[in-house]
Amino acid sequence: MLWVMYASALSITGPLTNVEEKLQGAEAALQNLEPDAKSRNLIVNLSARGGLGQIQEAETELHVAVETYRDVLNLVGNSSQAVAGEAHLGLARIHYHR
Repeated sequence: MLWVMYASALSITGPLTNVEEKLQGAEAALQNLEPDAKSRNLIVNLSARGGLGQIQEAETELHVAVETYRDVLNLVGNSSQAVAGEAHLGLARIHYHR
């Protein structure tokens, strides 16, 4: 959670490349957790991926961002409408600007 919060702060104050690195660190940290912990932290992981999609979108890596947003939607299932909504909004922004 701290990685995600740090990445959020960097997205406001620092270079975007550092944000992506922090979000990837958050995802890597979650992969080593036990299955019970993973299920409790699924929303954090999905939020990190959604944040990564936003960074990719901001850096005009649109094809990569679309894939990241689609991954979020595939993983989210019925677990979080908020995370799914953010991914849908990201996809909508990309398709609107095309």
